[in-house]
Amino acid sequence: MGEAEFDFMIPDSTTLRRDSQKAVFISLKREVRERWKLTVGDAYIPRKIYGFPDNIWFVSLFDPPLDAVRIFLKLGIRVYVPNGSYNRIRDRLGDLSGEELSGLRRFS
Repeated sequence: MGEAEFDFMIPDSTTLRRDSQKAVFISLKREVRERWKLTVGDAYIPRKIYGFPDNIWFVSLFDPPLDAVRIFLKLGIRVYVPNGSYNRIRDRLGDLSGEELSGLRRFS
């Protein structure tokens, strides 16, 4: 599938071809650092080029770089952050629209 690389496709590629809304891609990164840029490509290619549904999430167990969060939200990627980090991150993203900020979520 283009340049995007995924660690898991659930349930399988046959389901993806038949009905993309019933398939899930999972891409795992051990460290965010610069690898978050790969996540943007992994998300953008299926959505913009292949027309897959717009249901993309980025989940971080640690505080992700603020620039990464900002770009994900501007691209319509939902970002889940640890509960204790949510308010601090949200306060630092004041330049985003309310709609963009609605994509920032707590774990719980």
